[in-house]
Amino acid sequence: MFSLFQEELGIKISETMHSKLLKFLINPLEKHGQGDKFLYEFLKTLNIYHPKEGKWKVTAEEGKVDILIKRLYPETIIIIENKSNWAFDQPNQLYRYWYNNIYLKTKKSRSKFLQRTQGQISNNLSHPKRK
Repeated sequence: MFSLFQEELGIKISETMHSKLLKFLINPLEKHGQGDKFLYEFLKTLNIYHPKEGKWKVTAEEGKVDILIKRLYPETIIIIENKSNWAFDQPNQLYRYWYNNIYLKTKKSRSKFLQRTQGQISNNLSHPKRK
């Protein structure tokens, strides 16, 4: 795993700080001067349906979710679980995020999960199963 901050810059940042940095870049309301450019490029990478439609809200570190990106119409909820400093997944972590932030609020069970594993992005079109 490559860590730009630790390996290249000699700076160790916490997962919380990493999430806030990503949120800063993705959020078009931040003062980075790029407007919605980073958000739309990220959404295009995820193949989000009509990414320029609707109003997007980006939050970090709220309710244990590292980064949450939402829009009301067309309804879209993106949860980013940030793993930095070689942190491990917690038991049922993604299931809990899906259940609390998507299912309970929308009552929709069909979700799309993208997971980066060893440099590859796998695409799972169903929610993670509880173990």
